[in-house]
Amino acid sequence: MCIRDRNRINPSSGKKQFHTLDFLEKAKPFVPSDGYAMLSLTTDDLYPGDQWNQVFGWALYTARVGVFSVARHYASFYGQKPDEDEEDWVIYKTVRVMTHETTHMFSLPHCIFYSCGMNGFNSIEEALPRSLELCPVCLRKLQSLLKFDNLKRYE
Repeated sequence: MCIRDRNRINPSSGKKQFHTLDFLEKAKPFVPSDGYAMLSLTTDDLYPGDQWNQVFGWALYTARVGVFSVARHYASFYGQKPDEDEEDWVIYKTVRVMTHETTHMFSLPHCIFYSCGMNGFNSIEEALPRSLELCPVCLRKLQSLLKFDNLKRYE
């Protein structure tokens, strides 16, 4: 699936970016009929609108599609040499953004109550110290939606 409609040169980084909604609109027909949602991964930098600098990911709550980018997870994006443990950090950052965007596809908005996997963030440095876990409020929302047994979850 080639998705390269709207794009721009980011005024801050000078790098090419692609519009998130183009990814998401073209992904909708590919959501499996037996799947709840589909999350796409790209190495391209993303932006959701002209007023935004960038986003790590974006999901449509009702369409069951999301996209996230690993472009800014690599030192090379910033013109730097990678550390020896860069791949480990890239995996951790990817899991951080991926779980956040996946939870959006279950209709959960950003959380303002606790340190939570659903807190919004504007930089990966801001996101890293926060929990990957859902707070009690968001966990209850997800439990209500998916009807899972919370006690079994912790066995």
